[in-house]
Amino acid sequence: MIKKFFDRSKCNSKHSNANIFCVRCSIPVCPKCIVHSPVGVRCISCGKSSLSVLNKMSIGLFLKTLFISVFSGLLIGYVLLIMSDIYLYWIHWIGVLFAAYAISEIVYKISEYKRGFKVQLIGSLGLGVCICVQLFFSGYFSVFTLIVGGISFYLIMLKLR
Repeated sequence: MIKKFFDRSKCNSKHSNANIFCVRCSIPVCPKCIVHSPVGVRCISCGKSSLSVLNKMSIGLFLKTLFISVFSGLLIGYVLLIMSDIYLYWIHWIGVLFAAYAISEIVYKISEYKRGFKVQLIGSLGLGVCICVQLFFSGYFSVFTLIVGGISFYLIMLKLR
């Protein structure tokens, strides 16, 4: 065991010397091939098996998450529309950023903490519904609205990847 730590071995993909070892199969792993997991560093082959569980969704869970995401987008969009009528209009822009965070949290918890492209798509759809409700009923559109919307979609993609 001690010899393993002092021995500079090559990674399986021959990228560079590796002093880090997979916690599952104990093969050397270079920094380019590291897959971080909740229990430690894993090699690519062991890391794929642990990440696939996070990305799999049943059709029922997918539809439930999709429905709740769209509904929460409608609800948050309507609330932000009312707030932007009562208060100043710039509340709308701050509200879109809040909506991105709220919808990503809702989708993350409803989908039973799944990650991946499907969950990102569902969260983006919910945020898109929220923004469309605001733009359709308010009729106000500017370049700043595009910038805030882009940042909001980026936040959802980062949160749910």
